[in-house]
Amino acid sequence: MNAPLNPSEKVQKLKSARDLLIARCKLLTPYSDDWYLTRKQLQQITEEGEITAEQVRVYSLKASFEKAYPDTAVRKKDWQCPICKEGFHEYLDDPSSWLPCCQRRICKGCRDGKPSEHKKCPSCQSKEYFPLNKLDEVYKIQDIEEPWAHLRMALLLEENGRHDKAAEYLWKAVDASHPVAICHLGQAHYTGSNPNIPQSNENARALFLKSAKQGYPEAQYNLGLFCLEEDINDVAPSTQESRAMQAQKQRRKIQIQQEGLRWISLAAVGGSVTAQGMLATMYCNSLGQEAPVKKNMFLAKYWAQQGATKGDGSCQLVLAQVLMILASQTFDGSYNQVGYNPIPRVLFLLRKTAAANDDESSSIQTETNKENALKTLRNMEGQISVKCANCNAQNVPLSQCRQCRGVHYCSKTCSTEHWKKGHKLDCLKKEETSELEDYLHKISVSQPPAGTGLSSIAEDLATPTAATTEMVEPTQAAAAAAAGAGSIWSGNALN
Repeated sequence: MNAPLNPSEKVQKLKSARDLLIARCKLLTPYSDDWYLTRKQLQQITEEGEITAEQVRVYSLKASFEKAYPDTAVRKKDWQCPICKEGFHEYLDDPSSWLPCCQRRICKGCRDGKPSEHKKCPSCQSKEYFPLNKLDEVYKIQDIEEPWAHLRMALLLEENGRHDKAAEYLWKAVDASHPVAICHLGQAHYTGSNPNIPQSNENARALFLKSAKQGYPEAQYNLGLFCLEEDINDVAPSTQESRAMQAQKQRRKIQIQQEGLRWISLAAVGGSVTAQGMLATMYCNSLGQEAPVKKNMFLAKYWAQQGATKGDGSCQLVLAQVLMILASQTFDGSYNQVGYNPIPRVLFLLRKTAAANDDESSSIQTETNKENALKTLRNMEGQISVKCANCNAQNVPLSQCRQCRGVHYCSKTCSTEHWKKGHKLDCLKKEETSELEDYLHKISVSQPPAGTGLSSIAEDLATPTAATTEMVEPTQAAAAAAAGAGSIWSGNALN
């Protein structure tokens, strides 16, 4: 059995395969079956190489961080939920995962379940161990002298407008070095939301840093944003300054940007959905040479998928955007070729985002995300429903694919033919169909106003880039630019 390749060897192997596919593409007739297949293989190999390099980057950051702050390695533990008996790996200081009756921990799935499903605590057999409302929860935990209970009390009292008592309990948790409480205190200093805690950016940054060093991902994310905001607001060089001063400020600006990127990357690899969404957005929308990262749709897709699997609406929208862009880039603007069509998957993501419950937390789904998803969904639904996906017949009765609801057919014959041509590769999996039906019940998609076709919708999703030609036939200038950006194809990223 061959030993597994290390990242550097894997990248070299991917480079060789990529070069062969580039040469093969030049010999094929554009838009032939072999051409589509080869371009898809080229995209997959390029994506695998970029992800390998990104994983090396973030896990090296994580290893360096844990070496510098060894106490953070023990801040996570493996737990067994007393309700479902499943093991889970979750941040130790999450206050909402503790049972107030016996102070044991439960997993997120059981924590989000209905209280009526559990009549007694499976650990201590206490009745009504799940508080029926927040007032009951206050009565249950107000006398528990534990940092998690103090933080939970602070959050509950803050929601009720008891700012003085909330600050008192928050400080108790902070005095116990509770990293989540320290982060919350930093947010209070930053926003000035609590009149008993003065607004202070300096105090906020110091608290974010203290919590981040203890390994709390949300604090790392906040600290990263703080660095980027400081870069924008405080370090931009003036045109009236001397060249030496401008160069010094420019170097400082780059240092702060890289510091912010490091903290956000640590938060993302630590499981922060907001950080994963931020990285996806940065890779997708990066502009100019001074940006902390270079535009890279493969890495935007990678990080968006990380957050989308957890139901984050922002990540789902970015992922839908990136799927359309990658398909257009890979196939020279042709993104609805059967067997390589991202539209069913994009529609699924948009429907999932638009159908999210109103009571979900703002970090998972915002009203803005729902509105944007619904607007794009209405346009796409209207445009794909005007002709048969197989024979292009128009002005005839059409029916949707029952499994993905992403293509339309004029007859059962066309449906069968299209499935064999490659729609079976584009369609949703059977287990996703029940999810889709649930989403469709929650939203009502109306017909959009007259549009200009799917090409305009792709432009609405994102501004196209010139990566198509560079990916398949990189010029000397493109190769030099890739080397400067630290691309895995430059030959010096991992070697």
